[in-house]
Amino acid sequence: MPTFTHRCKKWYRNQNPTSKAFIWFGLILMVGVALRWRFIVSEVARGFHYFKK
Repeated sequence: MPTFTHRCKKWYRNQNPTSKAFIWFGLILMVGVALRWRFIVSEVARGFHYFKK
């Protein structure tokens, strides 16, 4: 029985180049959001407070 890592590698190899690029782009965006989470939440909250005025 193949391991999860082996199945993921096989699945990734079977993707076309465009799909691979979207996968990498998505991973980079998720890491960026995770690193800046507090700033993002505070700015969103500040934006909603603007509409309460």
